[in-house]
Amino acid sequence: MNSSKVSRIMRIINIVNKFDDAIEQYTEAIYCKIPNEKKAVYYCNRSIARLRMEDYLGALFDSLECIKLDNKNVKGYYRKGQAYVSMRKLKEATDAFLTVCKLEPKNADARSKYELTKKEYKAGLLAAALYVE
Repeated sequence: MNSSKVSRIMRIINIVNKFDDAIEQYTEAIYCKIPNEKKAVYYCNRSIARLRMEDYLGALFDSLECIKLDNKNVKGYYRKGQAYVSMRKLKEATDAFLTVCKLEPKNADARSKYELTKKEYKAGLLAAALYVE
């Protein structure tokens, strides 16, 4: 193994360790006595760390907890959409991104994610309808 591969592997390990540390820190913060809105932010932040670690179910759980604590937290719905996309649950992802679009109508990124996810979902429905054994 050459030195550039070793260097790349070490960078990846450092990134993974940082996400693990972030998840641990957010978990500790969640259990502190803090207002629900602040706790929602920690759940949302832990959700993105879990998405980066490919823990999609954990990310979904955190996004749902975020929304439960603060139903106006746009990033919570966005993370929910990201988690559902990662799990290939496109109908649920489309609904989550649509909620982001309703809460922030000028959010171009959310609009793009919504349109793309909706298109993929409809293509999947069409493919399933055309499938013949």
